[in-house]
Amino acid sequence: MWRESVFRKFRENKVKYNYSLIKQMNQAIIKYYFDLTRYNFAFSVFIGLLTLRPYIGIVTFGTFGMLAGLICYRYFHQNQYYFYYNLGIGKTKLVSFSWLVNIIFMIIFLLIFR
Repeated sequence: MWRESVFRKFRENKVKYNYSLIKQMNQAIIKYYFDLTRYNFAFSVFIGLLTLRPYIGIVTFGTFGMLAGLICYRYFHQNQYYFYYNLGIGKTKLVSFSWLVNIIFMIIFLLIFR
């Protein structure tokens, strides 16, 4: 009886720990996305105003602006990647999530401003 309660508590704590870790990882990925999008959005608005075509700015947000955002983020926040590695999140996962979200937003904005 004593062993069963100990094992049950261990399993419950393990589930809580895993849920907490997943929650921290999701928050970290969202933080990375917003930090990267700040540079991406500024670059895309600049290109959109430079060409005087909003479509170019929207397409830049989903494609080349991401590359500019990555370069700026790497230049200004290089040491932050260690924070993400310590949580078990690789650079490819961070970049692919951000790119996917930006592509989805680009398609939505292109459909709205058609």
